[in-house]
Amino acid sequence: MLRALALLAQVEPVPPVTRSHFIDNLISATSFGFLGVILLLFGLKLFDWMTPKLDIEKELAEKNIAVAIVVAAMFLSMGIILVRTVGG
Repeated sequence: MLRALALLAQVEPVPPVTRSHFIDNLISATSFGFLGVILLLFGLKLFDWMTPKLDIEKELAEKNIAVAIVVAAMFLSMGIILVRTVGG
């Protein structure tokens, strides 16, 4: 307990966030967000191309739960990969 308090006492205060720093971070987050969405859509088209016998849009319109689960799993896995790739 005392060791944790000693470590907390050594932590330097965080400098205040300036307006330009906030705007830079906002622009960066927005651009990486758009990049992530574009790459996810590209991944969907790639998945659609790799499975020519499966018409994803038609199956989803027919409320095929199995295809919906596969597409959701593909989006989640690609999202995880993109977060690690784009986010660092």
